[in-house]
Amino acid sequence: MKKILFLTSNFPPNRSVGTQRVTKILKYIDMEKFEFHILTLDERFYNSSYDKNEVLEKRLPGSLHVHRTNMIDLTKGFTSVKSFLDSIRKSKKKKVPSSKISTSSAGKKENSSGNKTKQGLISKLAYSGRNTIFAVLEFPDKHIGWLRSAVDAGVRIVKENNIDVLFTTAPPHSLFIMAWLIKRKTGVKLVLDYRDPWALSRWDKGTALKTVSESFLERKVIKAADAATFVTEKLQEEYATHYKEYNPEKFHVFYNGYDADDFEGLQTEPQ
Repeated sequence: MKKILFLTSNFPPNRSVGTQRVTKILKYIDMEKFEFHILTLDERFYNSSYDKNEVLEKRLPGSLHVHRTNMIDLTKGFTSVKSFLDSIRKSKKKKVPSSKISTSSAGKKENSSGNKTKQGLISKLAYSGRNTIFAVLEFPDKHIGWLRSAVDAGVRIVKENNIDVLFTTAPPHSLFIMAWLIKRKTGVKLVLDYRDPWALSRWDKGTALKTVSESFLERKVIKAADAATFVTEKLQEEYATHYKEYNPEKFHVFYNGYDADDFEGLQTEPQ
């Protein structure tokens, strides 16, 4: 029996679109041939995507070994500090003595105009600074805060359970980096599952620096992978051509589909 470690942030009770693909793979794969260990996030990180009815969870095989770990929200601290400083600034503004406020109409208009210009510039600078900080802390995406916990747990699970293959699906593409690091530490076989492209042909190009950085990382993980799967033939062909020096034979199509069980009992024709 082959032992698979499935690294995914899309797992019940998360009800995202990505979770649909994950649960269907686990539902229909032959569990007599494969033993699955799932490495995923602690349930509290799903927030609005939390499935209280556990619809997807009820469809999973009972033989799964699920390992949940913590994730650090790298932007949470920054947001909290910013909110605290904003509250102090607003509090000081309210406490300005009335005697310091100009009574001249002309002065008021001039001060008002100057203040608006100044506030507008400050707002633009603050917005730009915030975006820069978030871009750094959330590179390549917000799940990068899971890296240390996922890699440590992944290495431990691989060694303790003699895992044969590490399988991971993205987006979020930071999981590919985590999987790459686990492979480097353990030598386990690595399969990447692309639900969407990453640096190559991505719809969100971002800044030039981000594009170059992600292209560098994607080349690293593609080179390290023993196989890569794609949901469309076009995507598979594009990657196989672009990374042909890493063996086009390791790029495969793994289609999305539909589950007939999901439509059981539905009325298909008007009565």
